[in-house]
Amino acid sequence: MDWEDFKIQRNRASLWGEEMRVFKKPNLSNDWKCPICGTSDKKEVVLIGIIGTEEGRNIQAEQFHLDCLDLAWNKHSNIVYQIVEGK
Repeated sequence: MDWEDFKIQRNRASLWGEEMRVFKKPNLSNDWKCPICGTSDKKEVVLIGIIGTEEGRNIQAEQFHLDCLDLAWNKHSNIVYQIVEGK
């Protein structure tokens, strides 16, 4: 799936009324660590879809600590992103 198809899928998800849910603590199975901070602290997390893993209305996702997110918006290309360095 290319980026344009992904944007269309995400727009459809918005039309279906889906919202980003905040979970009180992460699922710590498989030695999970936040991709941003690298810790497994028991803090609120959100799931972020992984591009290229879509099957119908399902998509694989990764957990991120909510307070680790520092998002930016490129208004020109209409992309919300975060640069994750290290790991």
